[in-house]
Amino acid sequence: MDIKSYLSVFTSVGSTLKEMSQNQNYTFKQKKEIMSNCLTKLEKASPPLAFEMEQQQRITEHTVVRKRLRI
Repeated sequence: MDIKSYLSVFTSVGSTLKEMSQNQNYTFKQKKEIMSNCLTKLEKASPPLAFEMEQQQRITEHTVVRKRLRI
């Protein structure tokens, strides 16, 4: 997925949440469903980013362990 696709998903989610926050006619159940749908869209749009962050965390943990072993 390219950067334009990411931006369109984030913009769509942002617009949805902004509209929901300004409209007081939604029930709690409707708001919960809208937020759940937004989270699903974000999760589908950003698996590479999540994977990259997880990989960086593993590298950091590995480096910390290696430094401890040297001491």
